[in-house]
Amino acid sequence: MAAELRAVGVPIPVIAEHRRELITQRRHIAVRSLEFASEHVFARDLDAPDRRTDVGATEAVCSCAALAP
Repeated sequence: MAAELRAVGVPIPVIAEHRRELITQRRHIAVRSLEFASEHVFARDLDAPDRRTDVGATEAVCSCAALAP
């Protein structure tokens, strides 16, 4: 993407700043996704001893993977 922006005349410092902003936003989304998963996916497994199995863990991980940005 940076190469395409540069090719149409966008200055490198502007591209770099835009990239930094996107990285910050992505990190924020990742943190929020982890908080959500901890509260709503893993918490139910910790509260239910019968779900503390390999199958339960696999389901939780798959649910979290689906939430990943």
